[in-house]
Amino acid sequence: MLVKKFIILIFIMLAINSICFAGSDFQGAMKKLKSTDAEVRIEAIESLVESADIRAVVPLIHILKTDPDAEVRSKIPTSLVLLHDPKAVDALIAALKDNDEFVREAAASALGFFNDPKAVEPLILTLKDDYANVRIGAMVSLALLRDKRAVQPIIFILQNDKDGNVRREAANLLAQFDDPSTVEPLLEALKDSDEHVRMSAAGALGQISDKRGIEPLIALSKTDPNARVRDICLESLTSLAVFKKYPVSVEAFVSALKDQNDQVREQAVNTLRNFKDPIMIDPLLYSLRSDKDWRVREGAIIALRNFKDPKVIDSLILTLKDDEDNRIRGGAASNLGSSKDPRALEQLVYAFNNDPDMLVRANCASAMVSLNDSRAVPYLIKALSDKNSEMRDSALSALKYLTKEFNIEGNPAAWEKWWEENKGKFQSSK
Repeated sequence: MLVKKFIILIFIMLAINSICFAGSDFQGAMKKLKSTDAEVRIEAIESLVESADIRAVVPLIHILKTDPDAEVRSKIPTSLVLLHDPKAVDALIAALKDNDEFVREAAASALGFFNDPKAVEPLILTLKDDYANVRIGAMVSLALLRDKRAVQPIIFILQNDKDGNVRREAANLLAQFDDPSTVEPLLEALKDSDEHVRMSAAGALGQISDKRGIEPLIALSKTDPNARVRDICLESLTSLAVFKKYPVSVEAFVSALKDQNDQVREQAVNTLRNFKDPIMIDPLLYSLRSDKDWRVREGAIIALRNFKDPKVIDSLILTLKDDEDNRIRGGAASNLGSSKDPRALEQLVYAFNNDPDMLVRANCASAMVSLNDSRAVPYLIKALSDKNSEMRDSALSALKYLTKEFNIEGNPAAWEKWWEENKGKFQSSK
């Protein structure tokens, strides 16, 4: 889909350029192609591509076949992609045998954009090229073509290529085929000595709809020495569990909450928000109270919204009281409000009156509304005299929603009088 959008964008740009070029000297650019100066010929190629004139295709193909300068020839494949004429395919296939590796790389990379199945076999043969980038370019084009004939040759590359970058790209690209035969080779690649290959294999397994990857990914998420590999294992397990709906054990993510790497713990805690297994509670509470990374603590707060356990409320109350980060205190206040637990009111009131951060205090006001506990009313009335206008506005808004009295504005005396007259109508939530 992204490739299609990219091509459409190219055509739009070419159409604009064509209008701009219409009055220019197309023949002048053609003459420059015959210059003895390679730089001039490159400028001519660029001008012809900007023209979007289909007449440029044949001369550009001629340059690709005959120009003595490899740099000039290497500019042609991309130019032919931009002009996108099917006549270019045969010339690009022939260029796969050019004596310059940069020309071969450009040709190999270009062929995938033409959606022509006759390019498949030549590209497969190019996987034996001596140069790594040529092999990578050929694999990328084969993945774009999505022809099943390419699957086994790319698997062979994954298993046998001496270059780690090539094996890494093979693992990445195999996911594009979503073919069951790729799973076992990708599982084997999880043992590759190159950490980047392991990353790519782990990522690919998360894209393929096959549950065979689950247990090996869980194991590697706990044991790989590279934190990024462990992180990608968890990302793939998240994809398999949340998006592909395979049964992935919550324990895999719970265990990762103890990982030494912040990013791994963050990935684990953010995934746990999709589950409601009680075994998560204690590990999440430990992360909330002890993790040094505020993002992990924030993720724990979000994941804990799924639980109304009393010990969750107790930990949130403590967090609102003493966490050093205002974002975490604010999140704890919001959670306490949604908990509907009357025990939260005392700390919410205290934080509303005393927390140094305005956002936290505003969250406390909203939380008190959510608790629907009339005991908060006197404290909110008092806050109408706060020196901070944002706090006065928050208090007023909370008062209106809590009391359902919308006719009084921010006059503390008016609210005190109204409360004295009406507080008997409110039942305390004590």
